[in-house]
Amino acid sequence: MRHADYRVSPACPVEAAIETLEGKWKGSILFHLQYGPRRFNTLMNDVDGISGRALTRALRDLEAKGLITRTVEEGAPPPVVYALSEAGETLRPVITALANWGEGYLADRGVACATAEFPCDGEEV
Repeated sequence: MRHADYRVSPACPVEAAIETLEGKWKGSILFHLQYGPRRFNTLMNDVDGISGRALTRALRDLEAKGLITRTVEEGAPPPVVYALSEAGETLRPVITALANWGEGYLADRGVACATAEFPCDGEEV
């Protein structure tokens, strides 16, 4: 944790939220998990450019922070499924707001990011 005490500033809730979500891949992982539970390999395909090691590290951190759940299902080898936790579900409007803001920010700079499969508005296609 970057801050030991968040009570030092009126902006402390913003700092706490940003610190919880910071990391190169966490936003992308949370964005894709809002569309439903995903297996590890599906997330590898969803999050363009992430390595297995980086995905593992980010998933462990998100699980430790209580934002996602990890469920081991029956099978050989046992499939592992990741999903938003109850706390993670409360991030849906935040993820959608960030996606919408980011889409506008990038559009102003002539960069497109959304696909038909994963629109930035958070609605399933």
